[in-house]
Parts: sequence; structure tokens; C-alpha cells
Amino acid sequence: MENWTTEQRQVIERPPQSNVVIASPGSGKTTVLTEHIVKVVRQDHIAPRSIMAITFTRQAAGHMRLKLFKQKQLSGRAIESLRIGTFHAQIFHALLELQPNIPVLLDAQEQSQIMRQALCNVRGTRRQTSYRDVTNCLTVYSSQSGGKTQRIPRDIRRALRNYEKLKARSNRWDYEDILRHAETALSNGQSLPYFKSLEYLLVDEFQDTNHVQWNIVKFLHEQYGIPVFVVGDDDQSIYAFRGASPHFLQTASTELRNATQYMLSHNFRSDKTVVAHANSLIQHVAIRIPKPMQAVSSKQGIVAVFGVLDERSEVQLLRAILQSMILRQKRITVGILARTRRQLYNAWKMIVSMQRSLTHAQIECQLRTYHDSKGKEWDAVFLLDLFESETSQSEDRCNEDEERRLFYVALTRAKAVVVGFVPNMFKGHYVEPSGMLKQADLCIEEVNAMAIERIIAALEKNGGVT
Repeated sequence: MENWTTEQRQVIERPPQSNVVIASPGSGKTTVLTEHIVKVVRQDHIAPRSIMAITFTRQAAGHMRLKLFKQKQLSGRAIESLRIGTFHAQIFHALLELQPNIPVLLDAQEQSQIMRQALCNVRGTRRQTSYRDVTNCLTVYSSQSGGKTQRIPRDIRRALRNYEKLKARSNRWDYEDILRHAETALSNGQSLPYFKSLEYLLVDEFQDTNHVQWNIVKFLHEQYGIPVFVVGDDDQSIYAFRGASPHFLQTASTELRNATQYMLSHNFRSDKTVVAHANSLIQHVAIRIPKPMQAVSSKQGIVAVFGVLDERSEVQLLRAILQSMILRQKRITVGILARTRRQLYNAWKMIVSMQRSLTHAQIECQLRTYHDSKGKEWDAVFLLDLFESETSQSEDRCNEDEERRLFYVALTRAKAVVVGFVPNMFKGHYVEPSGMLKQADLCIEEVNAMAIERIIAALEKNGGVT
């Protein structure tokens, strides 16, 4: 066995009983989960085909399977026998055995077309239906389907009802229908043969669970007597718009029979300063599982926040820092993050213009929203537009906490360096610095040549360059 921490070894060596693992960012939770699967097969002698590991994306499922193949402690045949897949894929297989004539699933484009038609049917053709209207309606639909209750405008409610009618008329399902029909089948006591041979259920990223998914897990646990292993971090629950809630992870240790809760508190990714500021921020979330994240790294790293005039000055400063890296042949990975895709546009244009120089210097740049950055990591992270928005000024404490968790996720993507930009003006209007900066114990400083040199030096000290 590798040099696991005491925390990691406790989780890996657990018998296949109900376990709840609360894992800090960078704590190696997926590696621990896959090592636990190997242990369960090799030492507890549970057949691979009787183990199901659920993820929330196909990419995560592929990553988990790849980790298992790299370990080489299980045969390729055994790994292929494991039921690894997304919630929707696994439940779809179960429903196929129960109902072979399941309607054909809508792809993303078809779903948008039907939702657009539903909106037009309700509003009339005189009112233009934009791409944003359709996207917002689909978001509300996904959130509602996941069990989230919220106030919805009358025209949106009517559009959602019309959407359901249009689907039924064309005999089609979307992905939300898969989970809802499974939940209904299980709650009505219908037998799902696909789960009868299941002996162990594992769910990664459990903080992303919504109400319907939680009900399905509980039904399988209680009706079929299947022990459940869940791992996640309630501080990284950032998909409320899909109906996800940290509540299900927070209560899993009491809701699952005879469950034991464990912590993975050591961060192997980020340097000390990054971890310290992230810890300061997340303490302001109202309801969370206390877990003081600890940096394994002995290096300091750096977190710096610079005041700039506007969004144009912000990109100019970002360019200057990247050019300094290019001139000194700094080979690093860089994540440029913003709250929305629109806020990334100017940075994207700048990166395109610099792409040849960046490639020559072996600087890899990725542009992501905070949501899209989940599960990623970079040597240096740049955070754009750290000002108070309508979302961050919400009077809803739940929304405020969601924004704190988003900023927490963004901070903890960095290995060594975080640089934030606070414009004084945005789109011609004065804006206030984000209140979360103070909560993260961060001060706005003036930019100068010494400040840029400090960032480059931090990367050199922390091994992010060659």
C-alpha cells in the first residue's frame, strides 16, 4: 500500500458498510474511493459486477475507471465488470429491464427546441423568445425536477406544463424523466431486477445530489438492504440551480443505517497561503460540516488581489503578468476564471492573440467559469471581476452561501498562486469590491513591477516552473 495518511487508510480499509466521507479540496478523494473499491474486491471478496460506483458526469466516470486500470491490482475483466457510470446511465439500465420500450431520449438541441416551442405557445409569436429565455426556462425545469421548490412566474409555469405535453405528444423523454420515473417505480414498491444483485453502492461528489437522487439512494439502501458509501464536500456544493443541495451529504451519516462518518482534511494540492484564505472564507457559510482544511505543502504560495480601473485595465494587467512568464520561459498551467462566460470574453480575445508565444513558452492557459473549474487544478489561478454583483448582494442567505462556496471552489483550484482583479468600474458604471474578499481575509493592493515579480518568484519557489 502507498504512503497513505491515517485518515485515508481508515477510509480505504473500511468494510463494505455504509460510510460517509467528508473530503476537503485536494484531499485525493477519488483516489481513495478507487483504492477502497480494490480493497473491497480483493479482501472482502465482493464480485465486481455486484459493485456500483455512481458519478455525476461521464468524464468523472471515465476518470475513475482510468484510475482503476492504472493501479493494475484488478484484472481488466474485473474493472470492466464494475458498474461505473453516471446516475442517469445506471438508472436508465435499470428502467430498461423494467420497461424495454422506454421513449427515445431528447438530445440537448432537441430539448431546447421543444422548450422554445413551449415558450412561444404560451407567450405568442409576437414576443421574441431568446436563447437566454430558453436557457433560463430549462434551468428552472431542471431545478424543479430535482425537487427544489421555488417561486416561478406564471408564464414560466405554463411553459413548463406545455413542455411536458409536447414531450408526451412526441413520445420522448429527457434526462430528468429517467430519475423521476425510477423514483416513482421505487416508491410504488416496483421491483427493479437490475439492483437485486447489487451488494455495494458508492456515490462520488455526493454534495451534488438533488432530492430525487437522494430518494433513489435511500430506496435502494432501505428496500434492497444495500450498504452505501458516499464521498463529497458540502463546501463545494455549487449546483443549486440544478436542485442540488449540501443538505443530503450533511445528513447522510444519520439517514443511512449504521453509517460511520470520516474526514479527509489534508489538502495535497494548494500551498499554505491559498489554504489559509480559503479557510477564512468558508467559515462564513451558515450551515456546514466543520472541517479545518490542512495544507500538506510546506511552501507558502501567494494570494494577491489588485485594484484596477476597469475590465480593460484588468486584461492589460493579466497580459503583463503572462508576458513576464513568457520572457522568463516559465512552464506552468494557468486557469483564468470568472463568474460568467461573458466575463471571460475579453480575456479570451487576449489569450488568442498571445497563443503562439504562450505555446512556445509552454504555458497552458484555460478559461473557465467558477462552475466549470470544479475538479480542475492549475499552478496559477487568475480571478476576474471581483466586485459586488446582483447575485452576491442577494438577501437570500442560501444564495449568499452558494456564492461563497463558488468563490471557495475557485480559490482552491490553485496550487501555488492566486491573483484576483477588482475593477473600480465595470461597463461604465462604478462597482464595489466583493464583500467576500474581506471574509477571505484579503486586502486590495496597488499593482506595480515589484508585485508582478513577487508572483513570478512564488511560482519559481513552488515548483510551478522549469
